[in-house]
Formats: sequence, structure tokens, C-alpha cells
Amino acid sequence: MDANHHLRPQLDAFARLANPGFALLVDAPWGAGKTHELKGWLTGREDALYVSIYGAKGSCAIEEALFQTLLKRKDLKPPKGATQIMEGVAEKFTGAKIDFTGAFRRAVMKDLPRVLVFDDLERAEMHLTELLSAINRFVEHEGRNVVLLANQAELRDKDPKTYERTKEKVIGRIITIYPDVDAATESFLASMERAEHQRAAREFLTSEKALLCSVFDTSKALNLRLLRYAMLEIARVFDGIPEELRENAEGMRYLLATFVALSIAFHGGEGLGIEGLGQETGWAHAVWSANGQKGEAPPKSALENLQERFGEHPYVRLHSQVVSAKLAIAWIGKGHVDDKLLSDELRKSPVFRLQDSEAWQTLWWWPKRKDAEVEAALKTVKRQIGDKEFHDPAVIMHLLGILLDLADQKIGWSSRHDVENEVRAYIATLEQDNQLPKELPRRRWSGVSFDHGQFGLGFHQKDSKEFATIREELLEALDRSFWKANQERVEEMLSLAEADLGAFVEAIDDGGRRAGSPNYAHEPIFADADPVEVARLLFSFEPEATHEALRPFERRIQRMERDTRAGGQSSERDWLLRVRKAAYDLASEATPIRAAQIRMAIKWYLDFLDGPDKEPDDGGKAKQGV
Repeated sequence: MDANHHLRPQLDAFARLANPGFALLVDAPWGAGKTHELKGWLTGREDALYVSIYGAKGSCAIEEALFQTLLKRKDLKPPKGATQIMEGVAEKFTGAKIDFTGAFRRAVMKDLPRVLVFDDLERAEMHLTELLSAINRFVEHEGRNVVLLANQAELRDKDPKTYERTKEKVIGRIITIYPDVDAATESFLASMERAEHQRAAREFLTSEKALLCSVFDTSKALNLRLLRYAMLEIARVFDGIPEELRENAEGMRYLLATFVALSIAFHGGEGLGIEGLGQETGWAHAVWSANGQKGEAPPKSALENLQERFGEHPYVRLHSQVVSAKLAIAWIGKGHVDDKLLSDELRKSPVFRLQDSEAWQTLWWWPKRKDAEVEAALKTVKRQIGDKEFHDPAVIMHLLGILLDLADQKIGWSSRHDVENEVRAYIATLEQDNQLPKELPRRRWSGVSFDHGQFGLGFHQKDSKEFATIREELLEALDRSFWKANQERVEEMLSLAEADLGAFVEAIDDGGRRAGSPNYAHEPIFADADPVEVARLLFSFEPEATHEALRPFERRIQRMERDTRAGGQSSERDWLLRVRKAAYDLASEATPIRAAQIRMAIKWYLDFLDGPDKEPDDGGKAKQGV
């Protein structure tokens, strides 16, 4: 049944009333399709006039909008300046000034139809009292049948008391309508018919109309424009999806549903930002849980809320299972994805599995693959393990789960114990040979990555004792690899501070990340840096740059200490106290002005430390420079 089957009968009944004495409000959120519904009802009616009062700043603007709409309807196009010429001629021969312009306007406005439809009330730039008073003129004094289109919640938010008080005098009936996703999707598809280059995309979307509607319904969104935008984005890149992938009907359904769900959430103001699209969520929950913390758990992220909402949908697969983090950031977050990136990322997804899938991915699906295919993949994986080709921690943990699974069936390994020992030895060898990643400390891998899997695949046997043991050993090895390379990292960061201070600040702060910028917002990488060297560097900059470099440290220390309470690492507080001491030493050797600047910067940005080495103002005893 039509979602808004109740609307037209009530509009018809209201339009038949003689001098109703009240306005009828059609209420719906912005983008729910109320304008589309009303224009459909208005089609063919000669007794009604539709006008938008978007941006109207007063009652004169509302009247002008009605006047201009009537002119267009009557196809009246008086020559520019014609009435002014007539007024001049009349005054010349009669001596009287005649207002032909006003007379023409009054004559046109006499033909205002009985039913007036005012749209976009919440977008008018008028006080509510003035707005409803202007509308009441047509309701009460001219006896017209006035229909209003608005999002009542937005009108109320502007001035709740005024709206409730004034509404009662003007609005007598409210009809709520709902997004008619089925009709809207039909309309969106019809609008694409004129674009011949999108024919293949339109045919695909038409065939999956029911899926589009189900995703929108599950999203709980009310703005149909979000669905239209997602459909247009699918159509825009459709030809860039390799033909052999498009032939995978099931894979395309997963892609369509997952993309639309992410796009609606990202553009719908639900707090799903670039970091959410990057799947970098959940670690705080995992740390809280793993360390047995009591009390209230950390609030769920926008992505986690989205996962709960779509948990039962058969074709929406988040956590990079279909739309990878890289693809989501480019396509949804930045609005541009080239054909190569699109193709490369989709080929990695298990729903678009091709013959060139990696051997370990084939083994992941071993219960559903042909004997020969599994045997060949097993042989390849054993060779790759012997050659130490697997360095990605996620792949190593995937392999562990797969091999435990196979060992239970006596395929390839005789026991789970053999698998555990082999993977343990494998990790130890990679660490010894410096082949583990150096940029993945424990914190970054202790949560979501091991809980939800990577490459669109979950982990086999992730709840087993062996998985937990190897996971912990791998986390420790990753952490050691990270800190083993830390001195080199510190030197790179100090060089970055000299070359690009903005990039340095972003790398140590918790703001938005530049493309390619490192992210050390949660790791105390400076803890073993030379505090004297750092102080000399930061206070060698121009004073304004020194302020920029010091500004993030209070937030940084507080953030790290929150991490510590949640089971993370120690902060850089002790190290920063030594930096402050070194800075005071620099001030004692500086010119009076420079010394004062250093002490002021310390006061503004480092006094929060309140450490025992804090020096009081020295009363001007700093070295008197020339």
C-alpha cells in the first residue's frame, strides 16, 4: 500500500471546504518527499497555486512570490518598463500621477485561486509570529484554503513557545506523511532515462529496486535525497567496475547494499566521519573488556551503531567486508574514486572472488571449494610459510584460524598443538629478522582488527585457547618491533617539525589526518627522546611557531593518561617535565625579551604539568642580553 495513501483524500476534503478558517499543515522531515507528493496532487488542478517561500524576509516577499507565480501561470510578460512609460504619458497629458504598476499587480492578484499551497516555511527568514501572521491574512481575512508544507520539528525548534501559541490560531489540522521509498525510487530511476551513458547502471538499479528500498528502510533515514545521491554515485562509477565482477550478481548485491548503507549514514549527519569509513573503531571497547574494567563501557561509535542497525540485513556487510576502508574513504568520504582503485579494492573482497585469489583466501573457503583447488592452495600456503612470505599480522592470524580448522580435520597438520607451535615459531623468526611491521604497536591491534577480521573475512577459531595465546604473543611482538624502531621514529618526527610544523602537530595530536601523515596521537614516542634536544628545537622556532608546537601537548598528555586508565601505556608526562626544565634553562641564558617569551610560552602550555621542577618567575634575573 502507498505509504501516504491517507494524504490525497484529506487534501481533497480540505479543498472542498468553503472558507475553512484554518490552515492545513503537511508535516514531514526535509527530504521526505512532501513537495513531490503535493505537486502530484496539484497536477491538473486549476483551483490551486503552489509557491515556495524559501528565504522570504517579510510579508511583502510572500506576496511577491505569489505575484510572480501567477504571472508565470498566466504567461503574462509585460514589456520591461512598460508601466513606467504609461505612467509618464498619463501624467504629461492629465497632470495626475497614475499608479499603473500597482493597478496591474492588483488586477493580477485578484485571480489568486482558492487553494494556496505554501512550501518551505522552515526556510523563510522571518520571525515565526510575522510568518504565521502573514499566512493568516489569507486564511482568516480572504477565506482561502491554505495548505502549508514544513518540517514542524524545525519550526518548533526556532521558538517553541511562540510556535505553539501562534500555531493554534492559524493551523487547524496536521497531516504527517512518510518517505515513500518505492515511489521515490521509481521517480529517481525515471530521471536517469535521459542519460544514455548510464543505461547499464539504470538497468542494474532497476533490477535491484527492492534491495534499494530495503536498505533505505533499514537505515531509518527519512531523507529520500540521500537515497537518490547514493544511486547517482553508483551510476557514476558503474562502468568502472570490471565486467567480470558485474557478472557476479550476488557480489553486486552486496556492493550495492553496503555502499548505500554507508553513503546514507555518512551524508545523513549521523556522525560517521572519515575515521568511521576507515574502520578505525572499537579498540577502546576491546581494551575496556580485555582488562576487566568495571562501570560504564565507552560510548559506541557511529560505525558500531550502524552495524547494530544493519545486523540482520542479508546484504549489508560492514567492517571492510565488501567496501574496503580505502575504497570507502575515496568513494564516499572524498567523493572520487578512479577505475583502478575501484577494481583493485573490489577484487580483494570475498564476494567477488576470482581465480587469482590468494591461496590463503582460498583456504579460508575450504569447505566450499573443490578438492583440487583446496589441495593446490594448501601446497602453496605451506611453501609460503616456509619462505616467510606472510608479514601482515591480520593474514598471520587468519592463517592460524584456518590451520587450526584444518588440523581438526587432519588436513595438512596432525594436531592443533603442531599448528600453534609452528605459528609461534613463525612469529618469533619474523621478529628476529625485523620483518614484522614497525608501525603497529599493541594499542592499534588489540581491538577491532582481531575481533572482526580483515579483507572482508572473519577469523576462524577466534574464540579458541590457541587463538588467544598466539594473539597475545603477536601483540607483544608487534609492540616490541614498534618500540625497537622508536629512536629512528623520534628523529624523523623532529626533522618533520623543522620541515613542516603543521604536519608534525597533526601527527602528535588527535585531529584530522593529512593523507600520508603519520599518526602518533596515542603513543608516547617521545618518552625516550632527549628532552634538552627537543626543548632547543621547539624554542628555536619563531615565537608563534613555538606556540603552535606546544599547544597540543596538554591534550596529548591527558589523552594518553586516559588510555593508561583504560589499559594502555604510560604517558609522556615525566619526559615533558624534563623538557620544561630544559626550557627554563634556555630562558636563563637568553636575552630579556626572548627569556620572557620562553617563560610565557611555558606558562601558557606547560604549567598544567605542575611538576616539582617548575620554576617560579625569576623576577627578571635571567641573563641580561644585549
